[in-house]
Amino acid sequence: MSRRGTTAVLALFGLLGSVVVSEFVLRSLGREAKHFGSDEQFNESDTFAPDPVLGWANKPGTHHSFEPGHRAFTVTPDGIRRSSSPKSTYQQEILVVGGSFAHGYGVEDHETFADVLSAWYPHIAVSNIATPGYGTVQSFLSMRQFLANPENRQEPVLVIYGFIGHHIWRNVASYEWIRSVISRSGHYRAPPYVRYAGDTLEFREGGRVEAWPLESSSALVSILHDAYLMARHNTSMEKAVEATVKLLAETAAVAIEDGSTLLVVLLAESQPEVESGLRDRGVNVLNCEHPKYGVDRKLKNGNHPSAGLHAYWAACIRDWFEANRPDRD
Repeated sequence: MSRRGTTAVLALFGLLGSVVVSEFVLRSLGREAKHFGSDEQFNESDTFAPDPVLGWANKPGTHHSFEPGHRAFTVTPDGIRRSSSPKSTYQQEILVVGGSFAHGYGVEDHETFADVLSAWYPHIAVSNIATPGYGTVQSFLSMRQFLANPENRQEPVLVIYGFIGHHIWRNVASYEWIRSVISRSGHYRAPPYVRYAGDTLEFREGGRVEAWPLESSSALVSILHDAYLMARHNTSMEKAVEATVKLLAETAAVAIEDGSTLLVVLLAESQPEVESGLRDRGVNVLNCEHPKYGVDRKLKNGNHPSAGLHAYWAACIRDWFEANRPDRD
């Protein structure tokens, strides 16, 4: 063997040795290879169905939450959280969008703030299409689909978007969020997201992020892929807030074009910069955060709001609606 060939072989063995040593050190420090299937809440489950535009969507049927009590919730064939209040003649319609807090994950159908509002206003159809895991981007897209569907009863006069602070990171597909949306079949899913540069909002489709070879068996490969995803999806809080405010302003404009009004309801853990930014842009924003959320255990059921907190939100929204309802002179 030539000297060059010998050098190449030695370099290869050196590289392999470094890999083996690195793997051993990482394992000794408690790092493990990726375990896919640890979080099935949005992929390949009985509760959600894959959607080519939204990433996932509510699956029709009766399901049970994983929160204490495993309370049942029902989704109608058209993707709406079931309303327990009987309706007669619909004179108006209110559309509710958002994530799991707006959806009412963890409480019964009749306990969501949307259904409480529906009971107070029996002649108004309150259609709750909020979906667990959604941020502003998916809420915007689902609202636009609903407004464009001619089979819906009528154009809603009011669109309520239930906002929580974590939506900021979902909107820009942060590394931590992508890591949480993991499937049993060995891939991540980047939901649709946005990037904000200058004054331009760029929508990105997201989609499957395949695992790297050996990621499920090598701690080193797992760490390298995590570092790659972190670098690719890195963004600052400032940019994420700017993107969120800009997107909500566009959402409000789309609602106006369809004869509706957007109301952004701050439900929990929202940043002051979001509220001030929305007010500066003339977007309707209502702060319904409970002062004891995170302290009073009665306001939570596991990691989600309790029925009591939903009732508090409903009263907050009712006060705004009574003062601003479109049919009032």
